Amino acid sequence: MTDEIIAEKLTYKEFHETLNSDFEVILPSEVRIPLKLSGMSERKTSAIQETFSLTLHGSSNIFLPQAAYNFNHPKIGGFEMFIVPVGRDLDGFIYEAVFNRLIKNQ
Repeated sequence: MTDEIIAEKLTYKEFHETLNSDFEVILPSEVRIPLKLSGMSERKTSAIQETFSLTLHGSSNIFLPQAAYNFNHPKIGGFEMFIVPVGRDLDGFIYEAVFNRLIKNQ
């Protein structure tokens, strides 16, 4: 799948429709780690750019360092996304993914 097709699939609307659902991070060892999409920032747009971020919660058993990971979701399918650990709460680790991209001319 090309990067352009992936970018078109990973929209604010698509993620908003999957809010509070579980995504899987698939490690190279084929271990699957669930992360819940627990929050989203407001989508901000200008004439040429859009930005938004996702907040994902994982368990306290497994820490994922900052990196690009293979994700899977029943509705969206498979894709790669870069996440950064941003905190920890009583339930586990908190990660963030930031989208900052140019809007295609229509």
